[in-house]
Amino acid sequence: VFVNSGVMPEGLERLQSAKMIWIEGNSTHGLEGGLPSGFWGLRARMFLLASMGSQFTGELPSDLPMCEYLDYRLYLYRLPRLFGNISGISACRKIVDAIEVFLNPSLEGNVWSAALGWDALRGSIEFWGSNFKGLIPDASMSSQAEDDRWVQWCRKPSRSELSFAIAQEVNGPLPAGLNECAHKFSRFNVAGCGFTGRFPLNFSQSFAMLPNGIQLYDNGFTGAIPEIPPQLEAIDLHGNQWSGNTPVSWTIASMLKTVDLSDCDMVGTLPDIPSHVVSARLAGNRFTGPVPESWFANS
Repeated sequence: VFVNSGVMPEGLERLQSAKMIWIEGNSTHGLEGGLPSGFWGLRARMFLLASMGSQFTGELPSDLPMCEYLDYRLYLYRLPRLFGNISGISACRKIVDAIEVFLNPSLEGNVWSAALGWDALRGSIEFWGSNFKGLIPDASMSSQAEDDRWVQWCRKPSRSELSFAIAQEVNGPLPAGLNECAHKFSRFNVAGCGFTGRFPLNFSQSFAMLPNGIQLYDNGFTGAIPEIPPQLEAIDLHGNQWSGNTPVSWTIASMLKTVDLSDCDMVGTLPDIPSHVVSARLAGNRFTGPVPESWFANS
C-alpha cells in the first residue's frame, strides 16, 4: 500500500497470516500521527514501513510480537519521526534474508547487541543514518577460541553470506572472533564508527566480496594494513592509523585500481603500491626515505 495521507487503520494485527505487508509513503508525506495499539503484532513473513514525512510519529517498542512471524525480511527506513530503541529487533531470530533499518534519525540503540539474537540471518544487515551508539558486547575480550561469543555467532549453520553496513558510534574495538566470518562477507562497511585497536579481519579469502565492498575509513584502527581479496577494485582506508607496508594480497589483487591511505599519520618509508593501481592517495602522512622501486614499474 502506498499512502500520502491519513492514519494507520486499526486491526491489521488480526490478519491470520500474510506473506508480505508493505506500507510506504512518498518521502515528504505518508501516514499521519502514531500507530494503533497492537500494530507491532502483525503476522507477516516480510514487513516494510518506509518513506514517511514528518507527519508520521510512530514508536518502535522494546517488545515486537511480529518477530514471532517474520522469517524473511524486515525494512524500516526513511522514517524521520519513528522513535524508540531497536533492542526489540533482537527477537527477530527467524529472519533469513535481510534486516535493514536506516535513515531514521530518531531511533536509538546498539546494533551489535541486537545482532547477537539473529540466529538465522544469512544476508543483509544495514543499520545507518540513525542514533546508534554503544560498545560491541565482549569485543575487548574476544579471541578466535572455539567458545568465543562472536566465533559462535559466525558459525551459525545459516551463515552462508553476509553484507554488513553498520554506522554506530562505538569508540572501541571490533571483536577478534568476527574474523571467523571474514570469508563470508560480500560487503563490510563500518566507516566512521570510531573503532580503535587492530583491525582483526583477514579478507584475503573473501571471494564473495563486492569490488568496492570494504569501507573502513574515518575510524581509529591501528596496526597492519588489512589483507584484501583478489577481486577488489577499490579500497578506502583513510582516517585511521595504519603502520607497515602493504600486504602481499594487494599485489595478487590485480583488479585493484584505487587506494586511499590518506590522513593516517603513517611514518617510515613509503608503502609499495602495486603496478596495477591507477590512483593512490597518500596525503596526510609522515613518510621518509626514497620512493620505492615498485612505483617506477607503474605504467
